[in-house]
Amino acid sequence: KEAVLKEIEAEVTSKPIVIYTYALSPFSTEALAILDSTGYEYKQIELGAEWFLLGGKDSVKRLLLSEKLESGATSLPKVFVNGKCLGG
Repeated sequence: KEAVLKEIEAEVTSKPIVIYTYALSPFSTEALAILDSTGYEYKQIELGAEWFLLGGKDSVKRLLLSEKLESGATSLPKVFVNGKCLGG
């Protein structure tokens, strides 16, 4: 858990805008389209095609990302701006 938390912190601060997605999510697709329309550069981190196909590490990462929101939502996407989670 600690190693994954450190990885998340490194990822969300690696670029001003970071988005965690999964391929089959229409919400991830829409969020990417919105980001693309802004012209801002961002870093996309794909967490697998489907929840049930995630490996152990990515499953832990998705759960830990949910702790970045008061609601605790595990859904994707998760968008971070300047290291702060704005939600999905």
